[in-house]
Amino acid sequence: MASEIADLYDLQNGAENGGQKAEIGDIGGRIRFLKLEHAFEADVLSIADTVKLAKLPKGARVVDWFLYSASLGTTGIFNFGWAASTDATESADADGFAATLDAGGQAVNHRALGGVVGLNKKFEAAVDVQIAFTEATDDALADELKGYIAYVID
Repeated sequence: MASEIADLYDLQNGAENGGQKAEIGDIGGRIRFLKLEHAFEADVLSIADTVKLAKLPKGARVVDWFLYSASLGTTGIFNFGWAASTDATESADADGFAATLDAGGQAVNHRALGGVVGLNKKFEAAVDVQIAFTEATDDALADELKGYIAYVID
């Protein structure tokens, strides 16, 4: 049985050759940065405490992110993700960018990794980017969390 040879096309060439059409921003899109910054005014006393960091706009496709925090004491584990959109178009995913980041006893210095839900995700509605604690901190007073989300929207 003879096998047929097929031409396969990537995203950039697919539309020109009858394949998948690229979305706006997929080819030559401008990368924008959403600054993330939070100064802890006190210890996080509850495991369920959430810190809203910024609002990611509707249509944003996340292409990278970075998050840094000094040690928050001997304890302090959190997830990095987003809340549900106000219109319920986007579901919440508390660890959509990263799970169990441990700032207890050491700094968190974390960058986007493949295989997480939020990387290359296009958000169909605006969402609040947040960290949600799964372990309370014991010495977060005056510590800061900084970072960014890089995204393409046009």
